[in-house]
Amino acid sequence: YLPSYGVASVRKATTTNLLLYSEDFSQSFWTKNSVTLTTGFISPDGTANAYRFQGTVIGSNIKSALIHIGVGCGSLSIYVRSSLSNQKFKLNWTDGGAGVVLSAEFTATNEWVRYEFTNEIYASSFDHKIISTTENLDIEIFAAQFELQTQAETYAKTTGLPVTIDLFTENNYGT
Repeated sequence: YLPSYGVASVRKATTTNLLLYSEDFSQSFWTKNSVTLTTGFISPDGTANAYRFQGTVIGSNIKSALIHIGVGCGSLSIYVRSSLSNQKFKLNWTDGGAGVVLSAEFTATNEWVRYEFTNEIYASSFDHKIISTTENLDIEIFAAQFELQTQAETYAKTTGLPVTIDLFTENNYGT
């Protein structure tokens, strides 16, 4: 099943993570607004490379640098967990800083969950508020990804450049 979100849905053979530092939120690619980030927390892969995100006011956020692409369908995903109950957060993107275009609210659990927000992109350049708060927030985050897909695909770690991975290849029988 491939969700379409009102756009023709075709599964691609590759996907590209367009977020340049998908695990390193200390980089200047990420802007932090009223947020304290602390590294060294255990991520889903068992290493101490997750970040603790503490948002102190409503609207606290961490967002990516401006990304220039065409319109279409995009999928934003990130791993989140919280040791506190009812920690609500949003995934969203804005049209070049002019205002929120798309947004979805989630509630973090005490297990690592890959949260995904997929929808149509209305602007050719935008930034991502990977995490935006609706209240004071204390969560752990890991592995952000944005791709031009109708669903979140296999995670591709980036360290300064977009990374493309093969999702599947056809065999001699065309399947």
